[in-house]
Amino acid sequence: SQAITETMYSVVKGEDGSLYNVLIIPAEDSPINRGNYSIRGGANAEATYSPTKPTRERVHQPLIRVGDELMPVSWEEAIDLVARVTKGIKDKYGPDSVAMKIHDHGGSGAG
Repeated sequence: SQAITETMYSVVKGEDGSLYNVLIIPAEDSPINRGNYSIRGGANAEATYSPTKPTRERVHQPLIRVGDELMPVSWEEAIDLVARVTKGIKDKYGPDSVAMKIHDHGGSGAG
């Protein structure tokens, strides 16, 4: 059986304005945690936007700077802009001109 703790859930507001409880349960087939729960991984639920927690101050949608202002755009528009800019850089400067760095909270990459 699965124990449910406070760090495994968050409350999110749906597009219709209703509040929903979101539960994050570790996947049994995960190669990282093999279904086991860790406080660090479980805190992802608390870090998710919630109108009832401090995360309510987070950005709720993508923003694009136009002049001195940040303008809200759809996810599709934001992803399209990133794709076009990335492709433009790659086309102009070559495939080694774009890189990405990803790491976990501890920085070791171990999950």
